[in-house]
Amino acid sequence: MELFNDFLQNLETSFGLSYKSTKGCFNISNSGRRGDAKEFTLSYESIVSALQDIKNNMSQFSSVYDEKTWRDAASVFSDNTIKSFCGVQTKPFFETINKLLSWANNLQNADGQMKLTSETISKLLDKIDIIDCLDNESLVYDKSNTSSYTSDFSQKIYYGVPGSGKSHKIDEKTKVLPDDQKMRVVFHPEYTNADFVGQIFPVQTESGLEYPFKAGPFTCILKRALKNPGKPYCLIIEEINRGNAAAIFGDLFQLLDRGPDGWSSYGIENLDINAFIRSENERYSEKTPSTTKQIGNIEYTENTSIRLPPNLSLYATMNTSDQNVFTLDNAFQRRWNMKLVPNECTDTNQMDALITVNNHSITWKSFQETINAVIGEKSNESGLSSMEDKRLGCWFVKAEIKENESTISKEMFADKVLKYLWDDAFKFYHQEIFAGDIKNFEELHRRFLEEGFSVFSDVCRLGEKLQTVDTSTDSESSSE
Repeated sequence: MELFNDFLQNLETSFGLSYKSTKGCFNISNSGRRGDAKEFTLSYESIVSALQDIKNNMSQFSSVYDEKTWRDAASVFSDNTIKSFCGVQTKPFFETINKLLSWANNLQNADGQMKLTSETISKLLDKIDIIDCLDNESLVYDKSNTSSYTSDFSQKIYYGVPGSGKSHKIDEKTKVLPDDQKMRVVFHPEYTNADFVGQIFPVQTESGLEYPFKAGPFTCILKRALKNPGKPYCLIIEEINRGNAAAIFGDLFQLLDRGPDGWSSYGIENLDINAFIRSENERYSEKTPSTTKQIGNIEYTENTSIRLPPNLSLYATMNTSDQNVFTLDNAFQRRWNMKLVPNECTDTNQMDALITVNNHSITWKSFQETINAVIGEKSNESGLSSMEDKRLGCWFVKAEIKENESTISKEMFADKVLKYLWDDAFKFYHQEIFAGDIKNFEELHRRFLEEGFSVFSDVCRLGEKLQTVDTSTDSESSSE
């Protein structure tokens, strides 16, 4: 966030604002017109929560400062700290949001008025992702000067509906890192602690059968991070809830408690990991003598406990609850920061992609939003809140771009989207959602390719979203 503080230095303002990366908070001051200026602190989580609440209640807020309007609007905030701050320090809060929007949208800042729209807030959240700003700093460093690296770290689970862009969020965050400074694993029902941490494997050598320790991805990335304290490293766990995370982590669970300095608050004893860290071999541990060895900034002996260092971040993704094979217990989740990835997309090529069949077309955005609304209604009717997790993600199916035209083929739509709706989202509502005489998915698939969106019942309200097209411009030509 140094660029943000640089931006603030060029502003003349009566309301102080700065960001402290080491504490992950914003320092805000009032004008002091009633005495000495007072300073306040708001966490980045609180600011993000406030921005999301403003975006969801735009009609409650004015873009030109009006104390009564903004003070009355404080009731919409879900964060109690923000609710209180906006109600008492209304103008400093307004100017804080104003400066953030100006910075993220490259606007000239003016006291008392801001460019307050859903788009400017979305760009702000996308650009700085305030809840992750600590992470961003941990991944931005001068490769020619490893001492420039700070001790910021992250331990975060990104969650949301399938296709909402969870992995993409992590990829964007870690793209600055070379491949040897990040590692990616996928949890699944058969994945074990031995796979994750490492295990003893018999190996035939010239001197006979030996039983060295084969390090898993966790141990490999931990060793690299410990050996190079001036560089950031990260371990990415995809689908963390598809495996039994408690069993996979085992006693590593204790390492997830981390202090303000980024080090694990508690260590664990693991002779195999310790020996591997002291060995020179990246894959197998050697018969390491009981001597002290310098690992990064640490004097390692065979009795040194294992801890996560501040330059090792952990990121994970998970689909929301009903997609789980295993659930994450509260004790496990408490040790992670949780980040909801909203089911939103600003990519016009993706959202405006046309699905055309039988002389009718609809944009992916229109179809996705309309069907997701129906899923929400059915969720409320049935009292099954987890059904909301069946919503279609913006990237559930990816558009194809040819000659500046963005499309989703009817075959891909039928094979992927229709199957998901039939087998998962509406598996208890076939007769209500689809044409009543359709008895199985094979018939639904065939009739969609022949008849188009008429296979959906009026409950889905797709008719008003369809556009009639000339067959000569139908991207789904007969040659396909």
